Amino acid sequence: MTVLEKRHARRYKLTNPVDYWWLAPSGTVQASHGMTLDISSGGVMIVAKKCPPKGVRIQTTIHVARRNDSECPLELHGEGIVVRIESGKATRPSKRPSGFAASVHFYSELSNVSDDPDQDTSDPDEHLHCLPR
Repeated sequence: MTVLEKRHARRYKLTNPVDYWWLAPSGTVQASHGMTLDISSGGVMIVAKKCPPKGVRIQTTIHVARRNDSECPLELHGEGIVVRIESGKATRPSKRPSGFAASVHFYSELSNVSDDPDQDTSDPDEHLHCLPR
């Protein structure tokens, strides 16, 4: 039997800390953290002990390690929906960690800068010292 691959984007192994949060049915914000297992342009697999429910909307911040001694943090922000929960059950021959997969749209904070002078936006020059020269 052939397994149908549903992913449309290449996945990359990336193990970095991630913070995520979602709105519980009671209306309270739930937050937790974990580690990324892999990432693509359309989603992420997160290893975590506390998982949001399948189908819930989440927001994420992935803290990407910098290879150079840069003082500027690299954060990848995203919003999306939890599409799968991994319960962490042991399977042969390997043990799968608990966590969840989410379909996520990633964005940059700098992309929120508007050309509209009447719109209140953050200072576009705020992060210029982090850009390569």
